[in-house]
Amino acid sequence: MNHPERRRRDLRHPGRTRQRGLALVTAVLVVALVATVAASLSLGQEVWLRQIQNMLDNAQSEIVLDSALEAAAALLDEDLKKTPGYDGATDMWHPDTTKLGGEVAGGTFLATIQDAQGFFNVNNLRFYKDNTERSRSAGVFSRLLSSLDMDRTLVAAVMDWSDADDKAGSGGAEDIYYLGLTPPYRAANRRLYSLRELRWIKGFENADVDKLKDYISVLPVRTAVNVNTAPQGVLAALFQENNVPPGLGKFVTDVRKAPLRDKSAFARLAPQGTKIQGDYDVKSDYFIVRVDTAFGRLSRTSYGLLYRDPKNSRRATLLWKSHDIVLDISKALKKDETDEQNPAS
Repeated sequence: MNHPERRRRDLRHPGRTRQRGLALVTAVLVVALVATVAASLSLGQEVWLRQIQNMLDNAQSEIVLDSALEAAAALLDEDLKKTPGYDGATDMWHPDTTKLGGEVAGGTFLATIQDAQGFFNVNNLRFYKDNTERSRSAGVFSRLLSSLDMDRTLVAAVMDWSDADDKAGSGGAEDIYYLGLTPPYRAANRRLYSLRELRWIKGFENADVDKLKDYISVLPVRTAVNVNTAPQGVLAALFQENNVPPGLGKFVTDVRKAPLRDKSAFARLAPQGTKIQGDYDVKSDYFIVRVDTAFGRLSRTSYGLLYRDPKNSRRATLLWKSHDIVLDISKALKKDETDEQNPAS
């Protein structure tokens, strides 16, 4: 329906029309601003809630980790009382014998204990009483590298990284090399603290470290290889290349079922007229505990190094622990879809 009288009033007062238009635009802007602020507040609240949930999941994982490490220490102590002279795959701490894991507080965990002396300790290149002992350790590491198709000169690089002097060996490197890199840094001139540290040493690539992780360890003192738990590649490196016993593979299979209680039985494997070139034993003092936890969207793999003093009946000591944390985005997306389908929950 037409309203000629209203049109005449609007023509007589054009300012009113402009004011109503301005008021309409202002109202629209205010509504848009309020919506933006509301959306921002909602997003901020969502982020805050996610942060709180992540912190809660992480705290639960930490509590479970500490409990798992305590349980592992107790298991190792009990094992020492039962079999004080040797350690092997039939012991109560070994994952093939005892499973530590399950559901707890709305999450899951799995703890496994591994003999850290079932590997070659790279810090043996740093800890030695004389040059003969140092040379023997260098030989073991060199043969191990060769068996993995890796450059033997990496031995010199590790020795230079950890020794106290500034004289580079053949194929090694000292400060003058590392200070020329971008970014520059110095050789550590101390023992290694983790396998990851190898990535800083001349010649090592990430792939090299990944290849070595199943054969070497980094321990705070000089240690012998436990022949009951060591892989065949590590045991072979204890012999000169031409003197590796042909029955070494069978030996590894047999000791997994019936661990040696005396290291002299391993010495008899050496071909007549030869000697084993590395340190070896049938018992261990250092153990790596791996704990996998999953709470909410947080999955975490943690590691702890336990030292069990054979001369002291106290609980095994935790020397260090570290974490690898992963947020499972697929769980987050799945939860978001559930929230959308059940807005009242």
